[in-house]
Amino acid sequence: MLREVLLLESNNPKFASVVRAHDFLWLSSVDGVYKVGTFELDEEAFSKGPAQAANAYSEIVRRLEECGVSGSAPVRIEHATASQDWRLQRMALWPNHFGLPTTAVSQGYQGKMIRQNMITVGVVAAMPNVARELISPGPNSGRASRVTRAADFVFIIGVRGEVLLSDGTSCSDGLIEHTEIHIDRSMANIDFHLAAAGLSGKDLVRIDAFLRSPQDAVLFRKRMDAYMKTTGGRFSINAFACPLGGSTDIEISAIASCVSQGITKESDVSKTNLSVVSSGFGFISTCLMDSGNLIEASLPNTIDGQFEFGLKVLKQRVSNLGSNAVLDDIVRLDIFLTSPYARPVVEKLLIEAFNGSIVPPVVWHGSDLPEGLQIDVSAVVAIA
Repeated sequence: MLREVLLLESNNPKFASVVRAHDFLWLSSVDGVYKVGTFELDEEAFSKGPAQAANAYSEIVRRLEECGVSGSAPVRIEHATASQDWRLQRMALWPNHFGLPTTAVSQGYQGKMIRQNMITVGVVAAMPNVARELISPGPNSGRASRVTRAADFVFIIGVRGEVLLSDGTSCSDGLIEHTEIHIDRSMANIDFHLAAAGLSGKDLVRIDAFLRSPQDAVLFRKRMDAYMKTTGGRFSINAFACPLGGSTDIEISAIASCVSQGITKESDVSKTNLSVVSSGFGFISTCLMDSGNLIEASLPNTIDGQFEFGLKVLKQRVSNLGSNAVLDDIVRLDIFLTSPYARPVVEKLLIEAFNGSIVPPVVWHGSDLPEGLQIDVSAVVAIA
């Protein structure tokens, strides 16, 4: 097995909270409504976003320190929040938890929450021996990095499309006919950050995109197809809808690699297997959508049935990565639910799917999916 389980979830030891693979640490997501080190609700933090952010950040640091690394280890921090109103207050907490200057990049979106929870945070971290380069720092030493290199990977902050970074020009906001412009400009902004690292679109391995409407996913996939043809690139895609803050139509973050990619063979259970291999990891696209549409019209209408279908696709895509890869080599699962209240059901299904093995860290997302879809899943896999 290529992954090493360093820490288990205290409330459910069948799940890993931290795994190590190829000198990177992959953490399960943390909900800020709980007190640090426990799964006891922090009633004093109810309705207080910054207080919950402090809980989540402190829990991340606690887990990292228990694994023998410091709070400065993160290279990518992802936020789902109940509101963007306290975004600046949340960001002001970074220096106390993640050090100065902060080398982690950030992405934030407004997601669906369970009851009193107001923030869910996912993290990728690097071991202390991993060389890092702060390519484009934030506007001050306490803010998230815009572009960070760690080993062979380059992590890019979430960008939007209303302003073009290369020349500062803007486009009109909030109109449906401008969604395609926002998508293209967002990718132009990704290109701008890639260029700062000496890379281009052909070096991307993963894109995470959050849109205003599930219907925009079809357009987004088409624009990504065009982008790949133009750049000669290939990357895994996560694209879902959520109530974005401000007047933008999209936010995109990215991971790129400084070494050549390996292209996986096409899956037998989907039309397009958007998965790539680079630097010891395989990046697998969402398993129940293809080109923005459900990959099978007869998809079951129950969450159990959809999970089983998605698991079939996931297993096929893992095996397509080569090097005898299996489910136990997964270092991170991203699970998207139309109802975050379905999480206990999915946790039971995951335990059954991994059949006695420790379930890898899960990053949970509450988002809008295409009509009829209740769940989707993507993965990162450690390969030889």
